[in-house]
Amino acid sequence: MNRWLLFLGLASAAYSCGEPEAESLAATEVCSIYHDVHLVLIDSLSAADRVRVLEQLASLSAISGVSGFSLAERAETKDPRALKEVDVSLRMCFSDTVAMNNYRIDPDHLQVKKNIAGFLKVAPTVIDSRVIE
Repeated sequence: MNRWLLFLGLASAAYSCGEPEAESLAATEVCSIYHDVHLVLIDSLSAADRVRVLEQLASLSAISGVSGFSLAERAETKDPRALKEVDVSLRMCFSDTVAMNNYRIDPDHLQVKKNIAGFLKVAPTVIDSRVIE
């Protein structure tokens, strides 16, 4: 149920952001698969550890095959539908399934997962979606 609500919230947010910029449109031409990851951080996380987690996540953008990378923190919008338990989200896209599978087994990706595991309250929620043409 929570994953379904998360999906609906993301879909709603995606459609409410207005018109995409020309640069964003160009990025979607090479993106056929979007990979969204939502993280809940432990309550006792220090500010320094939070910075380390964000730096680790940002480093994923340098992995071969990753494009359209963004990293975001939950915004306090007072929207009652918003999921309160997600602290950090990241989004990236891949040109095809081969690129995504290569990312999954990339040593740098696996190391980041290992490095941040102790800072997560629960396993990340992942939504993979294919662009509708």
